[in-house]
Amino acid sequence: MFLGDTNPYESGSVDSDFFTCGFLRDTKLFIADSLIQETDVKDRSYPKGYSEQSLTCEIEAEKQNKLPEDVQDWEHYSCYLQKIKDFAERTRKGEIKRNTSVALSHLHIPSRTDENNDSLTLKFCVNSYAHHRAMREVWRNEMSLMDKQNEVPCKRKVHPHFSTSFGLHVTVLTADKPQEVLFFQRENTGTDPKLGSIPSPGLFTCTMTKGVHKECICDIGGKKVISLLRCAALCLNEELNIKLEPDEYKAINLHTIYLKFDNHEWGMCGYLDLADKRISEKSRLTSSQIKSRYSSAMKTKHERLFSVKFDPEAVAAFIRSNLADMASSTKMVAVKVLKAFYSVSAVEMAFKASTH
Repeated sequence: MFLGDTNPYESGSVDSDFFTCGFLRDTKLFIADSLIQETDVKDRSYPKGYSEQSLTCEIEAEKQNKLPEDVQDWEHYSCYLQKIKDFAERTRKGEIKRNTSVALSHLHIPSRTDENNDSLTLKFCVNSYAHHRAMREVWRNEMSLMDKQNEVPCKRKVHPHFSTSFGLHVTVLTADKPQEVLFFQRENTGTDPKLGSIPSPGLFTCTMTKGVHKECICDIGGKKVISLLRCAALCLNEELNIKLEPDEYKAINLHTIYLKFDNHEWGMCGYLDLADKRISEKSRLTSSQIKSRYSSAMKTKHERLFSVKFDPEAVAAFIRSNLADMASSTKMVAVKVLKAFYSVSAVEMAFKASTH
């Protein structure tokens, strides 16, 4: 059953598979588009990312991402109402922040027959944090896999109600020779009735992660837009103290857009190569320099930082040894950044052969 009277996916429905590579399975990640070439011949120039124009996105101010009143016959509607009431009450009490979420509202992917085509069209809208949380809870806990497949038969299309957030994931390659890639272990905070909050080691990730929100909105030519490059730069500054000037944002390569189906969360991933000559020399940091800046004050989401040699064998071995504690998006992001610089066959062989 669809929300509303019509099926918004009657045109362009496609078969889809979730991302896999060797021992990396069950990721629940659907890759909608990627500029990473699946070839064994790599251009010596930097791999292509989405154009700056494509990453400067319209905000559809007239679209408020919420459930309209004409979907009251939706079987999960009463559950949604209860959950949004609960989250709204928690917001009123100050238990959660009164944030505004920014959600993907439109995605158009052009034909990739022209290998020089680095464009796509993204549009965003805003919704309340309570709506975002309520819809995510319904999707995760109230709907069966069959419900989800029926609701979203074409994963390249943006659902008008379940799309309530958008995340950026940026991998950092250091300026070391040989080059290294950074991994982080998140802090997992549990609770104990007597002791209260108890932090403990959580999932590993290889990205700086930031949800797109109001800070990413800027004014260009008198028009409010979302700058995804600016959002990625804010994330690098907040979490690693890497400060890029606006004319250096072009060194951030965002190359893949995907849907994390288990939570119904859209995201885009890419990398920043700190050896890139387009970055000022003061920002071309090595692993040891980054670690020295990684103070306790910056550990808002990540507890520990690791550096791993940036080659397929070393990265595959690190992921394999921590597989049970590896965030699902990290599995795909790591493979994509490796394929940007190494041949596809070398990457696939490493993830197939890695045993320890």
